[in-house]
Amino acid sequence: MGLGVLLWALGSVVVLSRRGFWVPFGGRGLWSDVVSRDDTVLTLRTGDRHGMDAWVSFDRVAHSDRIRRTLDRHLTHPLPGLTATEPHPLWRQELEDRADSLLKMTERRSIVPTHTREWLRPISDASGESWPAGGIAQYTHRLQLTFAPAANGRLVRITLNDLELHPVVEVDGLFAAQPAETHDLDLETSDNEDAVLLSLEEDARADAVALLAAVFAGGRRESVEAWRIVDGQERSWDFYPRLLE
Repeated sequence: MGLGVLLWALGSVVVLSRRGFWVPFGGRGLWSDVVSRDDTVLTLRTGDRHGMDAWVSFDRVAHSDRIRRTLDRHLTHPLPGLTATEPHPLWRQELEDRADSLLKMTERRSIVPTHTREWLRPISDASGESWPAGGIAQYTHRLQLTFAPAANGRLVRITLNDLELHPVVEVDGLFAAQPAETHDLDLETSDNEDAVLLSLEEDARADAVALLAAVFAGGRRESVEAWRIVDGQERSWDFYPRLLE
């Protein structure tokens, strides 16, 4: 009973100072970290370790006029807005490393056009009631690589996140159908989860490399619901007008 009372007490307390704030079980930050405010929910500039927006909610004390006045006093100036959010440094490094590895492996098989990199912010924060069509990955910061037109004129773009093994590959506005990921089943039946996950990651990277090499090297194009590309080893990938779930 005492523990319950303590948890209830912590749930109704916030710590505020001139520099920052702390909401037990809800997050902490500096006032200067805040880029957006939605009533009693604050979004911080740097996302969380899992790639999503970092946000702190004062909803538990929303009834407190003192808290609202404090938020108004410290956040009356125009805030930078959600476009100012950026990925967590570790999340950023992991995706940059994945992109570098993918490009190096592809360069061994074909000429890779120059590209630009852009970070896509989450479409919403994780407090949403339902997941979008693209799944939970849409709620994370994603790294997008846009390539200059290849020799065959195709416009290629790939998007990486750290929650799915396969990158999203888009060619001429159509999305490559991603292989079904069976790692949940594989992990459940394996005694060595790390080895299974590493193998699945290697398979996904090899498939992405083969696809990009086929696209950049001008693999044979076939018509299906959208279209199909086939490489020299008769491996094929289908593309569709939207990313399939």
